[in-house]
Amino acid sequence: MPYTTVPLPAPSHWPALTGALLLGAAAFCALGVAVAALIRNAEAAPAMVQLVLFPLVFISGTYMPIHSPALNSLASALPVKPFNDALLHAFTPGPATLPWSDFGVLALWGGAAGAVVAVRRFRWDQGRGE
Repeated sequence: MPYTTVPLPAPSHWPALTGALLLGAAAFCALGVAVAALIRNAEAAPAMVQLVLFPLVFISGTYMPIHSPALNSLASALPVKPFNDALLHAFTPGPATLPWSDFGVLALWGGAAGAVVAVRRFRWDQGRGE
């Protein structure tokens, strides 16, 4: 049976794609550090991550569209839906604009979550460097 290939469209907005990837990486790394800092046991880590990840990805409309205004407004404040929307914007033909609201949510999650975790979890080790 012959294989067929599905062409991958090229991004039409490279700055939107770059911004979405950079801000998304910052936001999700900050969340990963926050979750890792809260989990004390290595055996519990996969279960805790899945407990957070699956509902977050589901209500963000990643698996299927969600038609609930309440869930959509909640998902818009969390990082997955703005990340998905910013990536989709990069591949959508049209005027070359940036998804500033999506970038703002991702920057808040990346910057605010990263700063909170760094301030709360960072400790000086007084025994070193003498």
